[in-house]
Amino acid sequence: MHNLSKVLLRAGVSIGLLALLLFSVDITALVVAVARIRFTTVLYCMMLISVGVLVSVLKWKSFLALHSINHGTRSLVRLYMIGLFFNNLLPTSVGGDFVRAILASRGTQLFPEVLTTIFAERFSGLFAVACYGVIGLFLTPSLLNVKGSGLILAGFVIVALSLGVLTFWSRARLAVLKYLPEKISELCERCALCLRLYAGNRPVLLQATWTSFFFQILVAATYFVVAKDLAVDIGFGALLAVVSLVTLLTVLPVSLNGLGLREFGFVYLLGHFGIKSADAVALSLTVYSIVMIFSLIGWVVFVRWQRENPGLILSANK
Repeated sequence: MHNLSKVLLRAGVSIGLLALLLFSVDITALVVAVARIRFTTVLYCMMLISVGVLVSVLKWKSFLALHSINHGTRSLVRLYMIGLFFNNLLPTSVGGDFVRAILASRGTQLFPEVLTTIFAERFSGLFAVACYGVIGLFLTPSLLNVKGSGLILAGFVIVALSLGVLTFWSRARLAVLKYLPEKISELCERCALCLRLYAGNRPVLLQATWTSFFFQILVAATYFVVAKDLAVDIGFGALLAVVSLVTLLTVLPVSLNGLGLREFGFVYLLGHFGIKSADAVALSLTVYSIVMIFSLIGWVVFVRWQRENPGLILSANK
């Protein structure tokens, strides 16, 4: 019931934010803007998302290899798509990353390690997003005048520093975990040791860095392609900065999949470039819808996975 309450609360926040936006924008202008989107544009976006998935899988694979978990690229793509489906299309308390970790660690006793590889893959991506946000703020000085942009980055820096402390904790410091329940203590210790392992492996860190930066370029390119159809006049560099800042904003666990919060972020930041609210909302919702449609592929993959693995149970103990 507690998890259900959190989902309902986040859904309420998303619905409330979207309702507030829709009441404040010109609905006719919003519909006209969305109607400009061409089918070929949707296909281009699908291609960019597909490349992004492959890049993310390569990064995840490099982390898994450190634990001698050598799934093939095709298998990891399937797992990634399943995780994408659960993350984007189901308001489940399990979460797509958790499901992905369960499936990737089946037949092993390495669930905490696999879960940490997913965390590392995710966090390296957020690191790239934050870097683009910082670069964008300096290359687009007008964004520095937008209230809240610096606060978003400051929050991420605090999280990054906290992770750094955890990563380089000595084993003696990890002894404080003995005051936690045994299972939680063991999980935290194994995860912390994994992070230290990653921090000391330069080739893996290098691959995680370039793949993360390239992935965020692909995300911004997806928005840029849609923006062209909407006749939104903004340069790629500025849009990359805006997308990065909005991405950091949606990390806050206050809405359902960032819905509503994301749209407010685009309206607020793009409005600084003179872009109408209707066009900003259309840009955000169009890309979001394309990602949702793409995520349906994960549902097909999951159904096939279940047929190939009868009796599949999503449990970390399996």
